Amino acid sequence: MTQTLPAKFNALPPELCLSIARMSLAESGHDIRDVLRVSNITSRMRNAVVNTPDLWRKFTLSGPTSSHRLGRLCVPRSGNHTLDIIISLLQPMVRKKRVDSFSECFKSAAPRITRLSVRIRHPSSLTTVSSLLSHVKLPKLEDIDLDYDNEVHEGLDRYILLPSHSADLRSISLTGVQTQPYGEFNLKNLTSLYLGAGNHWKWMIMSMGTFLPDATSLQELHIVGDRGMFHTFLDDEWDDAYPLPLPALRYIRFANTAPGFLSSFLRELNAPLLEVVDMKTPPNRTHNEEGEEVF
Repeated sequence: MTQTLPAKFNALPPELCLSIARMSLAESGHDIRDVLRVSNITSRMRNAVVNTPDLWRKFTLSGPTSSHRLGRLCVPRSGNHTLDIIISLLQPMVRKKRVDSFSECFKSAAPRITRLSVRIRHPSSLTTVSSLLSHVKLPKLEDIDLDYDNEVHEGLDRYILLPSHSADLRSISLTGVQTQPYGEFNLKNLTSLYLGAGNHWKWMIMSMGTFLPDATSLQELHIVGDRGMFHTFLDDEWDDAYPLPLPALRYIRFANTAPGFLSSFLRELNAPLLEVVDMKTPPNRTHNEEGEEVF
């Protein structure tokens, strides 16, 4: 008699079942829903997958409550493993019930999160994420990557409140959003920092000037124009306003960076161990808001 497909899977050793699950994750870019699909093939496959905690340590939280339910499933199944969380909010969460569900799921994972990637597009999403980061304890967080892609949001409220409760950050990447001016951060172990901006939004010097000096262990710094040229408000007023002592810095990269900012930044920089300055200039001549040519 010909075996059915489930019967064939039941005959597989647990190691091969797990290999199938891992291959499925790799092909989908670690979409945890694929782990669920594999676990539903047979009871044997389910037992192998459910009892392998590292398969459940990385998942995405988005707007739909289905992702929150999946997140609440992943947290206990991941055992004692550290967590790698992706927040993807490309549309605003309008209903308070949905925001509360999202927040509760994040809080349940927070004690074990070591890496957090955030992709948001709406001011309300920025507010939600900023509130969580400033109020929820993230004792194991080491790496945060935040990208705010919004071309119309202007003003002083375009900032993120970085974790201030016990987080021991080693790597920070901020694109399209700045830190709150005069915020208090634990940056003593930070070794890598990426700051990205573009034509539709500028960093404030006071944010950079009060943020960078706290990173006394910083070894590499990237200042990049991701969506247009990187520049700040009043680029040429950096001089003498905020000294930049970075005693551990060895590598700095400027890409598509406004010349006015670049020159004033380097004049204030005090980095005795600096070995490499990597500069890539804007590809075309550019002009400021008054129409004057600046490069």
